[in-house]
Amino acid sequence: TVFDVDCQSSADSFYREHGIAVQLRTEVTRVDCGRKRLLLRTGEEVGYDQLVIATGARVRTLGGGPDVLYLRSMGDSKRIRAAAESAKRAVVIGSGFIGMEVAAVLAQKGVDTTMVLREDRIWKSFFTPEMSSFFERYYSDRGVRFAKQTSVSEFSRDRVQLANGQSVACDIVVAGVGVEPVTEVLAGSGINVDNGVTVNEYLETNQPGVYAAGDVANYMDVI
Repeated sequence: TVFDVDCQSSADSFYREHGIAVQLRTEVTRVDCGRKRLLLRTGEEVGYDQLVIATGARVRTLGGGPDVLYLRSMGDSKRIRAAAESAKRAVVIGSGFIGMEVAAVLAQKGVDTTMVLREDRIWKSFFTPEMSSFFERYYSDRGVRFAKQTSVSEFSRDRVQLANGQSVACDIVVAGVGVEPVTEVLAGSGINVDNGVTVNEYLETNQPGVYAAGDVANYMDVI
């Protein structure tokens, strides 16, 4: 059984043919691992033998108000694209994959772009120093500037104030500062949660018959 709150699917026949019962707009409010039951918002209960938790993640947000843009969905992409049409200056917060992609697109559109990052080089958690240097040169050659080892301390209508004292003028601000796993429904379940659902190399949690996969899983990378 697949539970989803707002899922709209055009694959009804696929699910039927493969014996999958899809319950749309059905919210699970609690997981009882001892009884192997799910409590629904309606008060009903559903039993399980095997349970896969795949609740995903939500974008991590900043305290900059509604004018800060994020990239997580198609709707977010359209909002950034629309804002970029009239923008001359942009600030991109974060130097991971999302931040780099957004900065690249804005620069290609001729938007004067500044990337703000806490680290001393871009995508430090993933790139080697040589890779970071390569991409920094690549972006710099296309007009992207870098404000390193600092963060945004204050937002205003047409600029951001950085913790290092620098003030950067901008028309749009896009933040790519990671995601947060969606685990609230697991409170009191006995399932170990530590920056996501803790799983082993087989995606098993500490509870029998319960697995987690996708962005919600804190996976032990054996490699």
